[in-house]
Amino acid sequence: TEIYRRAIELIRKGGETLDGDLQALKEAVLPLSLGGITYGHFIKGLRDEID
Repeated sequence: TEIYRRAIELIRKGGETLDGDLQALKEAVLPLSLGGITYGHFIKGLRDEID
């Protein structure tokens, strides 16, 4: 949940560095996700779709 809170805070704050900040967070989380239930999504990625 800490990771989600950090992501939400980054998005709330916004700014010019948002893309880089989110990418840095994703890269920091990646090693934690290896082998867990989120493994496939972090490696393969997800498409953002809203119908």
